[in-house]
Amino acid sequence: MAKRQREENSMNGANGYSGFGGHLLAAPTDSSEGVRAISSAEDALLQELAALGIEDAEQLVAIVSIPGIREELESVLGSTDGALEALLDQAASSLPTERAALVSNPAPRDLGLGALPPTQEMVATAERSMMASADIEAISLPAAINLIPFFQPIRSQGPRGTCVAYTLTALNEYILRRRGFVRNLSEQHLYYETKLIDGIPASCGTYQAKAVLPLLSKGECLETIWPYNPSMPCNNHGPRPANARPNGLNQRLSTVAVPARNVAAYKLHMSKQRPVTISIPVYNSWYQSQETRRSGRITMRIGNEPVVGGHAVCLVGYQDTPGSPGGGYFLVRNSWGTAGFGYESPYGAGYGTIPYQYITNYAYLGESFTAIVPGIQTEEDTGEESTEANSATTVTIEVKPNITITISST
Repeated sequence: MAKRQREENSMNGANGYSGFGGHLLAAPTDSSEGVRAISSAEDALLQELAALGIEDAEQLVAIVSIPGIREELESVLGSTDGALEALLDQAASSLPTERAALVSNPAPRDLGLGALPPTQEMVATAERSMMASADIEAISLPAAINLIPFFQPIRSQGPRGTCVAYTLTALNEYILRRRGFVRNLSEQHLYYETKLIDGIPASCGTYQAKAVLPLLSKGECLETIWPYNPSMPCNNHGPRPANARPNGLNQRLSTVAVPARNVAAYKLHMSKQRPVTISIPVYNSWYQSQETRRSGRITMRIGNEPVVGGHAVCLVGYQDTPGSPGGGYFLVRNSWGTAGFGYESPYGAGYGTIPYQYITNYAYLGESFTAIVPGIQTEEDTGEESTEANSATTVTIEVKPNITITISST
């Protein structure tokens, strides 16, 4: 699948289209040689835009339509001797009327977020972890990995700040599916249990570092027992169903902390079939970009634009591409439904991409986790720091939906 995607991207590029269905900024046009002449100033401009993850006309037109972002872009690019204005005119004129109308207006800020920036204590813990894992052994990894086929259908958190629960639920369901159990779990239950212990019960949103604790100790009940309500207010849980906790014990998950901002570590885990959850700061240059909503492509921060929130997503694969910031991008499973994000993504509606460099620069410290896939455990896994380290071990084996065997040891 990854090889086919690369071949399609190459063919599209030759025809002036990107692998995401956009119109390349450097696309060839009619001339005696069949290629449009590019000035040195424009070539330098294209390279600077590519370093921000901007390669298509749709991306550029969408970004400059967002209030305050054009000024940041001009500040980053510096003096371009009119090259930016010329490129903007060319980009707009290269788009079909319907596509141009779509990307020329900013998207509303109507998609739920909810990942809170880590506390100083969390940052200190993460920094110690980063130092301990700084020297990850360089090994040969595949150029691309895609774990999407093992995931449940995309869901939507609505406007509530529950992305942390959605991201970790996706990981839990993935591990269950790799074990042979297809389960639709309750994000509402996990968010409820997390808010009981995160220390900020009145605040909208939470931390992954807190959510993995009840995920291990209490688990998540089935969605049919406690359905998710997307309507505001954010912490509108409703009464906890009597059988939520007993059922949740059948779907607990022990997670493994992943070194923050370490692209090599993320890719290494994915080579072992492990998705990685992350939390990131959100910037309007992509949050309000209609092109990001169409294609699912998250771009780099533009200049000094402010953070407008935090969001948790699940990384479900990667693709090495020399032209992308940092040398490639991760595949993103989002929680904004199939119509709100990446509705024309080549990886499937609801999925998108994020540059390696975005992770290196901005990912929240102490907010990355994964889990060991049964049957793919390796020797070094026994030394990894798990959320159940130094505690009693309880293993629940589900034989049938109504029959479980529990084995405990200390």
